[in-house]
Amino acid sequence: MMDQRFPLNFFARAYYGMARLSIQAPLLKILAVALCSRIIVFYVALFSNSVFGLREPYFEGEKLWNIDAPLLGLFARWDSGFYMDIAKQGYSKEQFWAFFPLYPLLLRCASYPFSTFLHIDQAMAAAGFLLSNMFFILLAVYFYKLTHHLNGDNNIAHLSTLFLCIFPSSVFFSALYTESLFLLLITTSLYYSELKKWALSTGLAILAGFTRPIGFLAFLPLVYKAIHEPNGNKKSHVILSLLPLLTYPAFMIYGYLETGNLFIHQQVEAKYWEAGIKNPIVSFLNLGVYSGVGYQMLVALFLLLSVLSITRFLKNGENLKMLTTLGFTGNGEKDKAPHYLFATSLLFIYILFVDYRSFPRYTLTLLPVFWFMGEVSANHETAKSMLIGVCSAFLAVVTALFVNWYDFR
Repeated sequence: MMDQRFPLNFFARAYYGMARLSIQAPLLKILAVALCSRIIVFYVALFSNSVFGLREPYFEGEKLWNIDAPLLGLFARWDSGFYMDIAKQGYSKEQFWAFFPLYPLLLRCASYPFSTFLHIDQAMAAAGFLLSNMFFILLAVYFYKLTHHLNGDNNIAHLSTLFLCIFPSSVFFSALYTESLFLLLITTSLYYSELKKWALSTGLAILAGFTRPIGFLAFLPLVYKAIHEPNGNKKSHVILSLLPLLTYPAFMIYGYLETGNLFIHQQVEAKYWEAGIKNPIVSFLNLGVYSGVGYQMLVALFLLLSVLSITRFLKNGENLKMLTTLGFTGNGEKDKAPHYLFATSLLFIYILFVDYRSFPRYTLTLLPVFWFMGEVSANHETAKSMLIGVCSAFLAVVTALFVNWYDFR
């Protein structure tokens, strides 16, 4: 019989076991932790689904679809259906225009080998599951490399990557969602910008811009770094770094060519997802009304952690000057400033525009959250043990909610 305590204590044991590995093999440790994180997610998904099963519909006519594919089908929930339908049909329905095309395109291509022996939905589920987990493993490696490059500290880099892997909403890294692809593209773009590989960095940022609507903001850290380039290629680097900004209007133009409506994306998001500028206080209070006080308090923790991780950087007046003047004034942490500029922009948009039910998922794109947790854990052993335990437990809970169709999306 499986030990039901496994999801709660597995990571504490696994992490300290990995810590015994030689520091000469840091990437081996990262791969081990990333794989362990997926083991706990897969275990909890199977265990919770076998014990509790799918929830009952909230209202008459609500469709809780399920793909008949062991394990794989559990990670196709909520918006996964839109990505699969776009992969199969293109932008044939109005609602589809809320979603950007890169992930469905990759899903379509990757599903071909599976479709020779599986039903199309099963093939999509298999392809999406493999793609998302493959992107996640690569993400863990590049996130570690970026963090180590910025901090120069193995321990902080390892701990930050650990929290990326076991963050409560990291179940979405294994789901048929864009999270693992989007964050991989953003992280690799930022990493290669640090290495001054401008063409590669820009290309990855452009791909991120075609993965999520918010992806066009990837131009911000690239422009920040380009304008402070000391060599004679500054002008060309600045122009190159602006290209990701064009991805959003490019998708709008594509929408116009297909539908005759230049603003089809914005109108669909407003119509079906109530996108638009919101009063944060009202949005948060409404969350308690529609999703319950328990979920409201959970989202509050994600909000608090996100704000703390960024204000911790901004409370230094020199850092704040650097962000508000693109580095032309201020004498703060120069290497980290472009990354915090990007994260601050994302957080600002999330607080004002998004459905707060999805805030835990959006938190995954805020890299300073994991740096904050890693730095705190590196300096406080008790905090490290508590954070590992709490994140592991919440990851188990969130995974169980997601795979069984509870309101966690």
